[in-house]
Amino acid sequence: MAEGHPKDAKLNWKGANFDIEREIASADDDGEYIDSVNGRVSSVRGNKRDWEKIRGEEVEHDANPGIPGDWFNLGSMPVNGKKFEVWVDENDAQPPLIRIDGVIVGQSSDMPWLRAFPLQLDRNENCLGGEIFLTDFNTPPTIFNIQDLIDSLVSDPD
Repeated sequence: MAEGHPKDAKLNWKGANFDIEREIASADDDGEYIDSVNGRVSSVRGNKRDWEKIRGEEVEHDANPGIPGDWFNLGSMPVNGKKFEVWVDENDAQPPLIRIDGVIVGQSSDMPWLRAFPLQLDRNENCLGGEIFLTDFNTPPTIFNIQDLIDSLVSDPD
């Protein structure tokens, strides 16, 4: 070989864990696979250098924002240690609302979000209070300062 550098070979010892993960594509009795999604090598469950499926999901929010109705969490994101959430009514009967750390800090019919248009969120944690940016490609982008939302609740709780 005239390339002048060593080969870098990465090997998996056995492939997919065939006895409990048959849903991985092409799993057979030898534990071989062609391709997989949501997999990793060297799992946290002790299967060193074996390929296995990443299991489970994590619940990120309650099933309901704390008021009656059929609510859907349109998006959430941590900002400077605070959990920011946007909730919309499934039937658009009630105006959307914003929660921070489980406390409703705003609800208004002026909030333009609808269940039919998923939110895209981004954050800026390098400014005082932290900012969150929302867009749904249906309405103009919106920017909220997290600390301002919290402070407005304290100064005007209604």
